[in-house]
Amino acid sequence: MPIRHGVAGRYGTFPSSAERRQLGEDIVALMREGVIETSPGRKYSLDEIGEAVAQAEQKGRQGKVFLVPGK
Repeated sequence: MPIRHGVAGRYGTFPSSAERRQLGEDIVALMREGVIETSPGRKYSLDEIGEAVAQAEQKGRQGKVFLVPGK
């Protein structure tokens, strides 16, 4: 049996453009209602790039690591 990845591998077909759009709208609605919470992560200045890289490489990290010029 071939190894399958992503949505097509799990469900057998790719969702249509309309289905993807609807899914995105549903997710945004759930976020607005507080059902789904996001963790945006931490912002680092370019002077803190070493700390940013260390944070990005941590296992179990939640959220993104942002580099912000002029922070």
